Amino acid sequence: MFFYNMRFLKNSFILPNIFLVIFFLLLSNHATAQKKMLIYGKVKENNSGLSGAVITVKKGSQKVRSSTTPNSGKFEFELDYGQEYIITFSKRGYVAKNISLSAKIPPEKIEETDKEFNFQVILFKQPKNEIVAFDQPVAKVTYNEISDYFDYDLDYTRSIQSLLEEIKEVQKRVEKEAKEEAKTQTGTSSGGGSTTTGQDRKTREEIEAEWAKVREEEKRKREEEAIRKEEERKAYEAARKKAQDEAQKKAADETARKEEERRRAEEARKVAQEETKRRIAEEAAKKEAQSKVLEGARKQSEEEARIKAQEEAERAKAMEDARKKARDEALERTTEEAARREAERKTVEEARERAQEEARRRASEKLINQEERRRSVEESRKRALEEAKRRAAARTQSGASDVRDRAYDRIHYKQRKVIPYPYLREADVFWEKRVWRVIDVKEKMNIPFKYPRLPFVKILLDAAES
Repeated sequence: MFFYNMRFLKNSFILPNIFLVIFFLLLSNHATAQKKMLIYGKVKENNSGLSGAVITVKKGSQKVRSSTTPNSGKFEFELDYGQEYIITFSKRGYVAKNISLSAKIPPEKIEETDKEFNFQVILFKQPKNEIVAFDQPVAKVTYNEISDYFDYDLDYTRSIQSLLEEIKEVQKRVEKEAKEEAKTQTGTSSGGGSTTTGQDRKTREEIEAEWAKVREEEKRKREEEAIRKEEERKAYEAARKKAQDEAQKKAADETARKEEERRRAEEARKVAQEETKRRIAEEAAKKEAQSKVLEGARKQSEEEARIKAQEEAERAKAMEDARKKARDEALERTTEEAARREAERKTVEEARERAQEEARRRASEKLINQEERRRSVEESRKRALEEAKRRAAARTQSGASDVRDRAYDRIHYKQRKVIPYPYLREADVFWEKRVWRVIDVKEKMNIPFKYPRLPFVKILLDAAES
């Protein structure tokens, strides 16, 4: 009966749940494929844009995209949600930097509003006679559910504090070398060409020797790093092997313990069986007077067996009732879910009809207003013509001259017509420019633009219609 109920529960609940999970996964994949995350910012050097910087985006070991910054140093591109990326900013002669970006976000948040991330990257030149490279990302960007925005991971920033301090030291050293070089160039230009002799500068052989020392030092560091990694791998392998040996020993001890318990239980069972046989033989050898006691014991055991069978039947009936109740509850929940979906569909349909009706009403009101304005202009024009005719007739009747007192006719401003703009040809256009403006919805005064019930596009349409 237990296995039958489990089979029923599987058919009633597990399969619908599987279909629901598949449906939501397909829905989330569709939503994720619809929208992308906007990444934009600026690559800088000494508070100004850096041109020619190469921006490489990788997803794992796969290269997704690559671009080069213009003179302004600005960049902008889009990435798919649900992935993790490594963005590398590099330029020949500069220290490269990596940034880790995780675009994983709950599917329901993608449809609410567009997500974006704006940041700036500062690159500085390589120090003299030294090659500096940072393989570890200098920052990590993840989605923050509390603020509902992408932001820097502060825990990761605290964990790489030593790396950030090293970057600051290298940057300070580069700035110091740049200042010293500028000072040296200034002294050279003021002292004349005699200061450019071999006594004040290193020879080519000395520079090559220094570069060889730098390369040897880098090679030694790489070899030490390889030795350290190999030692760590060996230590990890030894620890793993030790853990496996301990687990195998523990499993063998557990098996031996269970075997000992089974053996003891078997011996106890045999002793009990022998004791039962001995007792039965002794009871069979008793006198006839004990037969009545045995008969009563037999009847009592039959009664207990009957009661036990009755209890088993009642338990089976209870389990059957529980199975029927579970099936009825599942059917009821399915009916309620269908009714809820139908109600939601009707609500959406009613909202759509109301929106269409409102659009039709606005269109009819607009047509009516246009017709009234046209009729008013036409009536004003007719009244002006009649007034002109009436004045002309009055002047004719009074014998007045047709000569005007002024060089123009005085017309009331309500009777004047708006002079339309003349037709503009393409050949008459001397210069044109389209200006794009980016609205930052993170600013407090722009928060209404991201309100989901009143999007910015609807605000513009309403303003144009009114």
